[in-house]
Amino acid sequence: MRVTRLASRRLADSFNRSVERVDARAQKFLAASDASNTQSLRKATKRLGTAYSVFPKKQRRDPSVRSYVASSKKLSKATGVVRDTDTLTAWASQLADPGDRRSLGSDLEKLRSSTLRGA
Repeated sequence: MRVTRLASRRLADSFNRSVERVDARAQKFLAASDASNTQSLRKATKRLGTAYSVFPKKQRRDPSVRSYVASSKKLSKATGVVRDTDTLTAWASQLADPGDRRSLGSDLEKLRSSTLRGA
């Protein structure tokens, strides 16, 4: 019995550290949404999902925990779109025709900004 309590406490500590990490990465991402901040936020949300998946079922059913994890999943999807548009923008910058490059770049920037607003 004691081992179970200890294991449960360690899992809770791990989950809480993951939440703090996601919060910190989200603040950095909001300050500057460059590629490295996007990647670190995505990584933190994935780790939070992993910590949640091994969390005891009783704690997983807590509405505040469920809500936070659901929000982090939405955030992860939104940052995935941002990452994809950044990748496409980098690819488009290598196009030969400057007119095509500007047009595609502006369209991708609009998509990126609308996704960030939704997140």
